[in-house]
Amino acid sequence: MGNKHLKAFTLTEMIMVMLLTAIVVAMAYEVLRIVYKTHAAFAAKNERVNDVERLEHWLRRDFQKAEVILGNDHSVRLLSTGDTVSYVFADSLVIRRAVRVDSFRIATSDLVTAFRAQPVQAAGEQMPIDELTFSILLEKQQLPENFFKWYSATQLINLTNGIDRHQ
Repeated sequence: MGNKHLKAFTLTEMIMVMLLTAIVVAMAYEVLRIVYKTHAAFAAKNERVNDVERLEHWLRRDFQKAEVILGNDHSVRLLSTGDTVSYVFADSLVIRRAVRVDSFRIATSDLVTAFRAQPVQAAGEQMPIDELTFSILLEKQQLPENFFKWYSATQLINLTNGIDRHQ
């Protein structure tokens, strides 16, 4: 009987292959983890930007549709025929109340309501306004927002008569 040698890998070669495989798998896992984190960060930023765009869309639409807009230092109420929409501005949240309630997780600051270029100084009572200005804090940047309502002459006369009666 002759000695037959089978061709096989030595133990050292097998350990080296396993070590290289472990390194390749670890690198692949790390690449996938980085891709996942980048995608998650992008999705979160995209969601915040979408919230800002939705808020801008609704505010512009509601300002155009409203017949009268009332506001104070933290809220705005937009009145139109058969419909009332209100917005409440908190530090990190804007709530829109209409037929349904929407909330926007958006940090706002510097809320100013004005009528005929004069800031409305109403802490509790809502007064007529034609301008809403505030800043949105998004990704450590302040984005200024301005919304205007153009009233007809008849509406302005009615609004200013109402203001004169309050004074």
